[in-house]
Amino acid sequence: MHKAFPRARLARGIAVGLAFVAALAMMAIALPAPVAAETLDLTVFGYVTDTLAMPVVGAHVVILNLNTEISYSGIDTDSDGQYMFDIPAAEWTQGDDIRVTATYGSMTGFSEEGAPDPSIPMVRIDVELNEAIPEFGSMIGASIAAIMAGAVAIVVIGKPRKQ
Repeated sequence: MHKAFPRARLARGIAVGLAFVAALAMMAIALPAPVAAETLDLTVFGYVTDTLAMPVVGAHVVILNLNTEISYSGIDTDSDGQYMFDIPAAEWTQGDDIRVTATYGSMTGFSEEGAPDPSIPMVRIDVELNEAIPEFGSMIGASIAAIMAGAVAIVVIGKPRKQ
């Protein structure tokens, strides 16, 4: 036979339950609202090498955000040919195209990558340097063109005639 459940015990259980629910509600109100993920600085790094894949020490590096047209210079490669620079959070967004240009003496090169997801704000952009080919509008380019034209003329003029 079932024993009757005392009303006082039931009332106490309900009161404890309501107090527990009220405490949970108070904690939920006191918690701060979730904040949107903050954008961090974008670390752009990589290696500058020559055509033989050897590191280039002391190469001058310029980083350009092609979307904002903001550039960063004054960066040189270290003893391993590596460079590293942090683009401030306010100056990049996911998908921005980042161009790295490196120069050393008469060698130059560049490479581009898109900025990654802000949750992993790092992008590696390696650059291979090649010998710069002088333009024909420059004094050196004009001299090379003249020498090449002279060599061709000597070969054509110096050819023996058939008899």
